[in-house]
Order: sequence, then C-alpha cells, then structure tokens
Amino acid sequence: MATPLTDFDKRKQISVRGIAELGDVVELKKSFNRHLHFTLVKDRNVATPRDYYFALAHTIRDHLVGRWIRTQQYYYEKDPKRIYYLSLEFYMGRTLQNTMVNLGLENASDEAMYQLGLDIEELEEIEEDAGLGNGGLGRLAACFLDSLATLGLAAYGYGIRYEFGIFNQKIHNGWQVEEADDWLRYGNPWEKARPEYMLPVHFYGRVEHSADDNKWVDTQVSIWISVQCYCMDEYVLLLYGLTYEEKENNRASKPHSTPATLQWLEENYEIAEGVCIPRSALYMHYLDFCEKNDTQPVNAASFGK
Repeated sequence: MATPLTDFDKRKQISVRGIAELGDVVELKKSFNRHLHFTLVKDRNVATPRDYYFALAHTIRDHLVGRWIRTQQYYYEKDPKRIYYLSLEFYMGRTLQNTMVNLGLENASDEAMYQLGLDIEELEEIEEDAGLGNGGLGRLAACFLDSLATLGLAAYGYGIRYEFGIFNQKIHNGWQVEEADDWLRYGNPWEKARPEYMLPVHFYGRVEHSADDNKWVDTQVSIWISVQCYCMDEYVLLLYGLTYEEKENNRASKPHSTPATLQWLEENYEIAEGVCIPRSALYMHYLDFCEKNDTQPVNAASFGK
C-alpha cells in the first residue's frame, strides 16, 4: 500500500520547473491572448494600442520571471558571493525590446504580432521611459547591471523608485514650461511590488549625546531624536543579460562561461575597466571557464595584458 503524501510533498508539485517556457510563435500568441483577456480584462473590440503593449509586455515578462525564479533558487542552494550596487539613478530606458533581444524572442514576437495584425515597433514606442535617472551616472549604473547580468554574476542594484521623472518640457508662447513626468500613471509591467518588505526610513532630526560627560568616545551614548519617519515599499525590477549560447544549452539559473564570453573579456578588457567592472570579478569568471574546459589559466598578474 502506497504511503500517503504529506502536505509538504504535495506542495512540491508547485514548481516553476514544470512550466514550459515560451519558445515559438504559437505559444507567444496564446500567452498574448490570455493576458489581454485575463490580465487586462479587455477584448479586441475595446482594446487600445496601449492594452496590446501591456499584453505583450506581460507575455515576455512571464518568460523572464521563470528564469529569475530559477536563478534565485540556484543562488539559494549554492550561496555565491553577491554584489550590491547602490545608486541614486538607474537610467534603464525602455525594457521591452531589450528583454526580447536578450531572451532571443525578438523574431518570434515580431512574427506573432504580425500574425495578429499588430506592428511590434508601434507597440515598443508606447512604452514609457523609466523615470529612474536621466544622466551619465544613471546610464553607467544601468550598463553596469546589464554587464553583470550578462556575465551571470549574482548582482543586485538598489536605488529609489521615483514617482516622477525629471520633467516633460513644453513651449508655450515662446517660454519653457516644465511638467511632471508621470511615467507610472499607467503602471509598470516590469516591476513587482513587495509590500511585505516595507521598511521605515528616518530623515532629519538631530543627535544628542549622553549627559554623563564620558571621557572616551566608545563609551558615549548617542541618540537620534526628532526624526521624520517614512515607510518605504520595495519594488523588484527584473533584468536579463544577453545570452551567447543557443537556447537549449542555456541555463540562466547558473553562472557560466562560453567561448564567446571569453573572447569578449579578452578583446574588450579595457572597455570593461572603463565601466568599472572589477578586475577580480572578470578574473574569477575566467578561472571558471578554464576549470570547466580543462585549460591552464594565466596568473592574475598577467590577466588582461
């Protein structure tokens, strides 16, 4: 007689690994149709071009989320060292086209939209630029994260989710008028709110020291008082790096090297230094490649020369 399954064993059936990834035009069309009706609650009689954009974005996001979850599971099991990049700006630009290219879904998505009577370029133009940055600092941070994702490193960017971008410029009667860039007014399909991780953040106030007049600094007690407290919600924005291998050989959940990656490191080492990718991170990636391919690596001092 078979042993009854426990609730824990039953819950093992709830797994992202059992969900097939999008890979062809037929599946893309089915997912697009499903999101238009069940996520956006629209049909073709009332759907606007923006609705079609959101349906496509959610379709591509499904593919992205599956890989992201598997990657997090891999990090949990292997516990690699993690990189945390803090910046006031992340000038990410538009996400749809970049994600389709990096996932290898651009051609299939183009054909799927064509078969549905839609122009994918028109849908791409509907997307709002993420108002998370506007200058060189933000663009550098975005390129840095993109490179880390492509290298398969466990990296996280931390910044501020600005409700408004810098501003929209308009000219009235020959004078510049600035209007708020309300880039979130229609929502952002690429982010995931996580209200369960809400944290208090304190601003302003002053520091008072203990009145005991202690002689030594390390025995003094300092108190931060008269602060203003704000609750900060956490939002996750997923980013997928460029894949060099064929789809069936690619494992987004595992950092890996490829000959194309190694060639990129060798030919573009100076460029990598220019965007502040740590030399040590590049060298560790190179050692990983040599170990898997049974080749003798150069020493750290000679790497990149």
